[in-house]
Amino acid sequence: MDLITSQFGYRSSSLDVAEGIDLRGRHALVTGATSGLGVETARALATAGATVHLPVRDTVRGHAVVDELTRDLPGANFVLGAMDLGSVASVRTYAATLTGPLDILVANAGIMATPAGRTVDGFELQLGTNAIGHYVLVTSLLENLRRASDGSRVVMLSSIAHRIAGVDFDDPHFTTRPYDPWVSYGQSKSACSLLGVALTAHFADDGLFANAVHPGGIMTGLQKHMTRSEEHTSELQSRGLISYA
Repeated sequence: MDLITSQFGYRSSSLDVAEGIDLRGRHALVTGATSGLGVETARALATAGATVHLPVRDTVRGHAVVDELTRDLPGANFVLGAMDLGSVASVRTYAATLTGPLDILVANAGIMATPAGRTVDGFELQLGTNAIGHYVLVTSLLENLRRASDGSRVVMLSSIAHRIAGVDFDDPHFTTRPYDPWVSYGQSKSACSLLGVALTAHFADDGLFANAVHPGGIMTGLQKHMTRSEEHTSELQSRGLISYA
């Protein structure tokens, strides 16, 4: 088995990766682009020339981000839309607004280590938002992805936290087992990785390829539910979320 190598390292920025890539005429979609990694992903794709679709739950914050990005990138094309990954109906309604080919879909949005909760459809909150919501989005846009002229790419944002837990197919929504916020998060990220594997397995012949990506340990708004003790390195190590060579 050949190893996959890269010229990029932990100091590389998204703009470094996008340098020299021409995405003019292409359409990309990034979820969770009101903060953190989503904003920088949208910036990099727009810098390369793509029209970037940004479905967001908070449209006020979404407009602020688009205003910021267009000030930095005059002439860039962003298309803002309303979508809540925690609602199957909302995801399907948004997906129906996209009528043309879609070249790139980055499933970036997510929540982490939240208190116990349910989506409007009754799914466990983290699994429902991080994995099921993105599953509904991708499958609702399959025809758009298949129509991309040179094939399409789906990027599932996973995490090293997938090592904490696989998907418990007997009780994925913590109906009978005790709820643990980190087990829930790990399960959701395992599900994201499995979705990437399944998409390539089923649709590679149509030119659709998917990858699951661990972006590294980055402090963003994702950590807002972490306790102070969990913010310390020893706690994160014990959870298997970070490690040292």
